[in-house]
Amino acid sequence: MHRHALRMTAGWAVAEAVASLTFLDAWRLRARVEPEGASLRPWLQAVRGF
Repeated sequence: MHRHALRMTAGWAVAEAVASLTFLDAWRLRARVEPEGASLRPWLQAVRGF
């Protein structure tokens, strides 16, 4: 997630903040998730609107 955020923002500090907020939101929304397939990556990327 951090690597993806870094590519999208082009700044380490901003990427750190985005990754942190993404996982915070993911934790808050975890009860609503119904995983499809083996990866939650697409859902995590959608949490922050990547």
